[in-house]
Amino acid sequence: METWLPSLVDRDALVRPAKEDAEVSRRHLEMMLWNAFDVEPLEDGITHPAEQILNEAVQNFDKALDWLEGIAVDAASPAFAASVLRCLGRLRDLGTVAWRENLVRGALSSPDIQMRDAGLQAAETWGGAAMREALEAHLSFESAPWLREAMSDVIEDLRD
Repeated sequence: METWLPSLVDRDALVRPAKEDAEVSRRHLEMMLWNAFDVEPLEDGITHPAEQILNEAVQNFDKALDWLEGIAVDAASPAFAASVLRCLGRLRDLGTVAWRENLVRGALSSPDIQMRDAGLQAAETWGGAAMREALEAHLSFESAPWLREAMSDVIEDLRD
């Protein structure tokens, strides 16, 4: 017997807007992402449907990177923002190095530990000198011992 679990997202919100209004498109993207995380949990090492949604958004909308930056560091919904950032971190060569660095620095400056952890994961996946520098700049401010230790390890790995 199949069990049906209701979604927290209005199904009508998942229909692509006919009008290509930027604000409508951004809200539509957010609703699709909320629904993707509502339906399927995000797990390490397993591709998540949100990754496809993010890829399509970047390919189809000029302002997608700006929207995603706002969504991925949203302090009002840190668990959702951290999930979005974790999925963004799985996408290689997304945006520019400066855009990725800005995103990671924003996440690392969050008071929410999920956001800081997601920022660390993204930095580790994206790699490079800019990510190492962002982590080094934050390391002494990190209050969680386990996250500070993980950050030190990633910094060391990024030096190689």
